[in-house]
Amino acid sequence: MSENRFYTIVDLSHDGKGVIKDGDEVGFVSNTIPDETVLVSWYKKNKKIKFGKLINIEKNSEKRVEPICQHFFSCGGCQLQHLKYSEQLKFKQKKVFEVFKRVGKIDLIQYPEIVGFDDLNYRNKSTFFAQNGIAGFYKEESHSIIDLKSCPIQPEINIEISNFIKKYRYSGSFVIRNHNNKIMVIFENSFKNIDDLIKKFSNIISIYQKNRLIYGERYISEKIKNFNFLISPTSFFQINTKQTENLYQIAKDFLNPLKNETIVDCYCGTGSIGITISPFVKKIIGIELNKDSILDAIENSKINSIDNTEWIVGDATDIIQKEITIEKKTFDAIILDPPRAGTTKEFINIISNSKIKKVLYISCDPATLARDCALFIENGYILKNIKLVDMFPHTYHIESVVLLELG
Repeated sequence: MSENRFYTIVDLSHDGKGVIKDGDEVGFVSNTIPDETVLVSWYKKNKKIKFGKLINIEKNSEKRVEPICQHFFSCGGCQLQHLKYSEQLKFKQKKVFEVFKRVGKIDLIQYPEIVGFDDLNYRNKSTFFAQNGIAGFYKEESHSIIDLKSCPIQPEINIEISNFIKKYRYSGSFVIRNHNNKIMVIFENSFKNIDDLIKKFSNIISIYQKNRLIYGERYISEKIKNFNFLISPTSFFQINTKQTENLYQIAKDFLNPLKNETIVDCYCGTGSIGITISPFVKKIIGIELNKDSILDAIENSKINSIDNTEWIVGDATDIIQKEITIEKKTFDAIILDPPRAGTTKEFINIISNSKIKKVLYISCDPATLARDCALFIENGYILKNIKLVDMFPHTYHIESVVLLELG
């Protein structure tokens, strides 16, 4: 596009890229930090926004550290390994603070408190891509596969399994779920060397292929506090088990559940949040679109000897409308942990019109969370508390927990 030039990084974008102001244009460059002077080659431009590649750093930030992964500068999995972990947390606090102001027009009093997790090997689930004898993750902003030699944010055995699979020139994606070193492997396509795989790795207890169980156990299990959870291949479960315990404790503390309360857990997944709160309430009603997740939730209630839960398959908005508007049921609180897209305006209006006292909102996307919180506030709710949990160290992602109460 143009010859290489030196620029000063002035900020970080929401996805961890360094920001450059160049006249009336704004540029974004990965692997850079504010106050650094860097040599940049621009490779893409869209109107007044452009994207560049880092060529050299003339002036380093004191906040820069050596990345912990050999693939960091090419892999798209992590974005912040070059930044001190304490600064990663500050970046995420600032990001949520600013997103709430920009998107939701909500002025938080101060940066939200954040619970950090300065540890490695935390991912209990990873999706790999394999082709032509290589296997790994996609390069940043591409579908080219990095032949992964290591990945410090997940257990080492996952990489060993990936390296073993690629030797047989498997083609397609595969998922490794690793809970307490008990492993489930889920192949998108046929892998013809299953016997060799299970002979090599004795802690593989379950293998699925093309959505069909072909070896071992139907579930893999995890323990959160005193509760056991069974997880099937397509069910959602938080990827950082240790931080999940902190997340659920914050959820319980914010809700302050009472023994006479009925709470609806929307987008409930395998029922893990509702089940951990169930001993403290009269009843938990879980709603989830994924049928397999609901079957897991039913089983999870059984294995934990919990008899005050009800699990419903369906769209959260549709089920809530039926339960509240048509059947005239009343609830004391709502928990919602929706996908990145957030919930619907219709859902928020139904909850607001029913005068439910408390809404606990868990989100991995600050922008849709801020948007939805603004709608709740328009409908008479007050944002009473917010706390962040770093479920995804060394990436730009952040989990937020918000409590809204009816004013």
